[in-house]
Amino acid sequence: MKLTLNPNPTFELNISIPVAGQLENADVTLTVKHYPQSKLNDLLGEDGIIYADFAREVLAGWDLDEELTPQNLDKVVDNYPHFARAVFEEYGKEYYKAAEKN
Repeated sequence: MKLTLNPNPTFELNISIPVAGQLENADVTLTVKHYPQSKLNDLLGEDGIIYADFAREVLAGWDLDEELTPQNLDKVVDNYPHFARAVFEEYGKEYYKAAEKN
């Protein structure tokens, strides 16, 4: 792979979400927006990160049966408390893993 000045505008994340009453986690594939480091710094802000706000900003799509809308995202975040944090953590892992390889 050759390095380019402008990375792909989106990339995929796979997250695993605990589901109450289930032995196994539920897997979700997300499409997220790529942001340059300067924009990520703005998203994180000085007061720390609110995971749900971060998820709202970076999510571009998901493989759920329901369409990605603000209302459906709010419902997922409300019903699965680990969802927004998993988006944040996996985004960071993938983003900085990519930076380490380059």
